[in-house]
Amino acid sequence: MSNDLKIIEQIEKKLSIKLERLDSDKEFFYGKQAYVVDQGQNVTGLALYKRKLTDYSFLRDLKSLT
Repeated sequence: MSNDLKIIEQIEKKLSIKLERLDSDKEFFYGKQAYVVDQGQNVTGLALYKRKLTDYSFLRDLKSLT
């Protein structure tokens, strides 16, 4: 499992949610709790719709997030 997928697991635990894995960042993100990975299992998209987050520090470890 890639480091990015481990971070996704940590986000799911911290927020008590299950993030949907989408096949493409071209899929419609609106209203979803989801993520997209590239062929190297790096997270390239993340949707946390209507999450009131005060700490975004976990995002800095997702180097391929665009």
